[in-house]
Amino acid sequence: MAELLRIATPDGAASELYLRIPEFAAIPPQCRFGLLPAGQTSLQMLEVERTAQGWKVIGQGINTEYMLHSVLKAGPAQLCIFDSLDNGTFFFKSELQVDRSFYGNAADWLKLFEALPYTKPGRLAVFTHVYNEKAVLEVFLRCYTQLVAAADIYVINHGSDRDQIDHLRNIVHVVDIPRGETDHYNISAFCGHFQRFLLTQYDWVLHVDADELVLHEHGFDALRAALPAQPNPAILRPAHAYELIHDIRSEPAIDLASPVSLQRSLLVASPAFHKPVIASRPTTWTIGFHSCLEPDTVTMEQLWLVHLRDFDFERSVERDRKWSALRRSALDAQHIPRDMTRPNREQWQEILLATLEAGKTVVKHDSGIGNGPMIALPDWMRGAF
Repeated sequence: MAELLRIATPDGAASELYLRIPEFAAIPPQCRFGLLPAGQTSLQMLEVERTAQGWKVIGQGINTEYMLHSVLKAGPAQLCIFDSLDNGTFFFKSELQVDRSFYGNAADWLKLFEALPYTKPGRLAVFTHVYNEKAVLEVFLRCYTQLVAAADIYVINHGSDRDQIDHLRNIVHVVDIPRGETDHYNISAFCGHFQRFLLTQYDWVLHVDADELVLHEHGFDALRAALPAQPNPAILRPAHAYELIHDIRSEPAIDLASPVSLQRSLLVASPAFHKPVIASRPTTWTIGFHSCLEPDTVTMEQLWLVHLRDFDFERSVERDRKWSALRRSALDAQHIPRDMTRPNREQWQEILLATLEAGKTVVKHDSGIGNGPMIALPDWMRGAF
């Protein structure tokens, strides 16, 4: 049986992943390696090199770690080795045994305290992270102060200009952190740590980007009432995820002094936003918060996520201009080549109009809004934000 393990480097400053295989000596050097996740038919390829300690996993750094954790949490995986010169014929196939050392660098020793009895004083906290997002924060607060008290809302201020954040300091908890280069791995890390901090005092924690609204079909009271009935501990996803879009053919620019949901009428399905947003257990988000490493997330059938990125055409163009101008880390530039930015203003207007006319996502210039059909804003949602 093949084994995956982690071995410290000679200086002890880092560690490396290795595959140990009984037939080590007999495997030809030109073979290719892949993992077959439980219940899947497609391989996740691995880059390896032969060493005295075994086959060392090389290549994509943290992306490889994410991939391995995601594959292994799905169930027993098969290690497949095949001859790249022989049309993919399997040379070796075996269930992959995972040594405890693999999880060594991911061990969270504070989890030892989770089982200790303690009655948490808070039921539900909401938090987000922002950089110069004053406009959407108005909508964010209008929504979430209907779900929890302002004292239970936390905003991680990632280096915003003072005029973008200071007005909130006497309303909600503002947690200031310095701003360095944009790095989505680092953002996932500090939000993961902050969620763990809040979970020491709250039963449940809701985390979203500032332009994401989590709504229950029967209102905010129904969402609060539904949480105690969920499995505990649990990580919850919305069953419905949509982009709120601006019908520039007939709808004016947004007026933030009035509810947004009374000024817009169309949603476009966006499956990528079935995100793990509410949790009663520590959550390890991948970049963008669209998924997590923990298995067995729970889908709430009456829960919706509405994404406001495109709720106003001119604001979305300005947002993309702002983000594309930010200084980024080398890791961020390597793994998120375009930082989710859009084509120019004219091209984006073309994409939006094509989507409105088609009644579903239209991809042009390698971009699109959501990924599915368009629907009318449900009546129960009007006035909610």
